[in-house]
Amino acid sequence: MGLSNFINSLNEKDFYYFVHSYFVIPAKKEDIVATYNFGGHEIPAIVSKDHLIGCQFHPEKSGKKGLELISNFLK
Repeated sequence: MGLSNFINSLNEKDFYYFVHSYFVIPAKKEDIVATYNFGGHEIPAIVSKDHLIGCQFHPEKSGKKGLELISNFLK
């Protein structure tokens, strides 16, 4: 599964568990894969560069959809 398939497996209506009050903004906006809106601010939720993918949220604590995301990531 390529990055585009991984991205397409996300649905903005799905719940993902965010717990931190901080976030990172990548130097290059094209490295931002997905965002979430928090208090009127678009926060990077998933970033990717080369062969690395990072999540600001906890997929392992995000129920069925989080586990599906982990499965898609491993593919």
